[in-house]
Amino acid sequence: MTNCDIKSFERVTRKYGVDFARKKDTTKTIRTTNDRLSREHGLFVIEKPKERGKHYTEWASGRRGANWKDKLRRTIDRVLPTASSYKEFLAAMCQEGYEIKTSRNIGARPTWTRF
Repeated sequence: MTNCDIKSFERVTRKYGVDFARKKDTTKTIRTTNDRLSREHGLFVIEKPKERGKHYTEWASGRRGANWKDKLRRTIDRVLPTASSYKEFLAAMCQEGYEIKTSRNIGARPTWTRF
């Protein structure tokens, strides 16, 4: 942010009475306020933002088809419609060659790698 941006940002916060420094989720607060103000002034608002950016090596391996996250995503997309329950989904993923770890969060990895 430049000095000019900071001054205009402070002006906006004073005008609309929003104190971003005291909010728990500042980014979300700023985004929703920005979207509301943009709509009020007839400006364009991105409704469904794209996925987060990828590191170059992850992007490059995905283009070659070697990215394990993309392979896992494709496998889940293929298996999920066929499973009628959570247990069937886990069994189908095991048949596809993935080991599933269920604890607080679920984790999946190919059987030839380590968690």
